[in-house]
Amino acid sequence: MGLAANRSYITNYLANTQWSDTGAVSYERQLSESFQINLNSGYARAFHANCPNCTGTYVGYFVGADLSWKLSRTIALGTSYRRFEQVSGGTIQRQNVALISLGWNPLPMRIVK
Repeated sequence: MGLAANRSYITNYLANTQWSDTGAVSYERQLSESFQINLNSGYARAFHANCPNCTGTYVGYFVGADLSWKLSRTIALGTSYRRFEQVSGGTIQRQNVALISLGWNPLPMRIVK
């Protein structure tokens, strides 16, 4: 269980935005040694940096799920789904987004012996 707040530049989930503010609550569970699931819900606000009052400003709520599958010690396959419900701004009222990613985390190196 966790709480998070984030401000990021150029969001993946909402097209034509430059800044995104999010606040979310999440629940994460390790299903096995290789599989992990994360369920989350929260608030999202996205806007253009040069024009924060333009019609492209997005304010809404989202629910989502992330599934991670560890393929090896350093490589993992991830899938994400988000459902956005817009409450103000812009022309898009609802949006479904699905992402597939391949992550690589190198093994730690010893710098000092």
